[in-house]
Amino acid sequence: MTFVQIVNDTDELVISDRGITYGYIGRAQLFGVAQAGGGSITKTPGQSVYTIDWAGDIVVALPVKANGTTALRNISKSGNTWTINVHKGNGAFDANGFDIQESTEVYVFGAPVLVPGFTAALYADDTSVCADLTRQPLTYRARINIAAGTLSWGMPSGVAIPAIVGTPMDYNVTSVRDGAFYIIRNQARGWQLVAGTVQRNIFQNRWRREDGGASAVDTIRQISAILIDASGLA
Repeated sequence: MTFVQIVNDTDELVISDRGITYGYIGRAQLFGVAQAGGGSITKTPGQSVYTIDWAGDIVVALPVKANGTTALRNISKSGNTWTINVHKGNGAFDANGFDIQESTEVYVFGAPVLVPGFTAALYADDTSVCADLTRQPLTYRARINIAAGTLSWGMPSGVAIPAIVGTPMDYNVTSVRDGAFYIIRNQARGWQLVAGTVQRNIFQNRWRREDGGASAVDTIRQISAILIDASGLA
């Protein structure tokens, strides 16, 4: 039995016939940007929406920027079209505390899917495809590991365009009296670049008006993610 493994200059495994290598398939296309909306009882956040066509599974990397918070909200697939919903604040807020949304780059890596015609690929013993060798593989610049209760992580030097695979799953709830009612704000966290560090920054995820208060909640979980350098990804 033959094993095939390819490593980079720092001796990190990049491609192997023992697993799946995700290759860069391009930037998702912007479908639209929507700002926060809703009525007098419940308000919901805005987001930007992107699409990309790929038959296999995908991994999304989002750039970390200094002007606002970035978070992957969710992804879904219909046929071969993936829809990617992103929170990207521009640093400003509306009257209800929601981030003003703007578009951003969305880098997408796909599980190998071969199409008819000439290509270069690596196969496993069971003939399943492990890697499309014509595409730039997903490789990490560093592993992000942030302990529970910790908000920042020191980014290594030399990263031209930092982008992250992974999103914090933290949440926060505040309750403020408003006359006979309470304003309840549900908040989440995303990534922001702050003075050379990656910061998990808070953003408002939901606003509602109720006739009872809510206990304060502030959960900051341990998180692991992957930092990549997106320079050169067109």
